[in-house]
Amino acid sequence: MTVPYEFMMTTHLFLHTNNYRPDELRAAVPKRSEWIERVQRQFDEVLHTRSVTVDWYAEHANELFDDEETLYRYLKEVYDYVFSNGPRPVTEG
Repeated sequence: MTVPYEFMMTTHLFLHTNNYRPDELRAAVPKRSEWIERVQRQFDEVLHTRSVTVDWYAEHANELFDDEETLYRYLKEVYDYVFSNGPRPVTEG
């Protein structure tokens, strides 16, 4: 299964452990640009299809999770933080 491009780029730009900036991503949401809407749609897709594996995320975000359940719990926390004003997610590492 292919990981959506905008999700991949968002991971690199905002969620990599060397560049962890979910606050900046969250700040872009009120502007509702075409880009942020595309990121949200693709984030929804990833959460629904579970197309991101633990290995993929480790390679692209430099964050290692023990299993997919933990990874997807974390991704849902990121989603809730960015798009639904949830609490700031805490990384595993």
